[in-house]
Amino acid sequence: MSPSKRKTEASDEEESKKIKVHDSSELKTKICKDLDESNDHMIGLVVDQLGFPASTELFGKALEMHQSEEGVLLADGSGKKTAGGIFFQLARDSMGRSDFNRLSKLNCKHRRSVKKSKSETEETKESNEN
Repeated sequence: MSPSKRKTEASDEEESKKIKVHDSSELKTKICKDLDESNDHMIGLVVDQLGFPASTELFGKALEMHQSEEGVLLADGSGKKTAGGIFFQLARDSMGRSDFNRLSKLNCKHRRSVKKSKSETEETKESNEN
């Protein structure tokens, strides 16, 4: 096989690995779906903070690392990180601990707010039924 043909096949393989989304909203949805990550708000905060190109790159790295045989071990060595956990680790390393912690605090506030709102809605529903 000629070197130019090998080069073309390698380029085709790289192209197929690229993440095909067109905007941040699609990227957030794809990251949550492909990484099986339920914390969609935190994914959104990270994508907004890092921007589309950097988030796309981290997403690809997280998928690659998770799918590798070795995976990424938890800090205590008891098992492997989830794909979402790898993405968040890469994001923290990329943006710095203080910025990541700031986003985590915003995410916690959001989750508490959603939980409180859901609880209040259920209480209202129950009182209306009685």
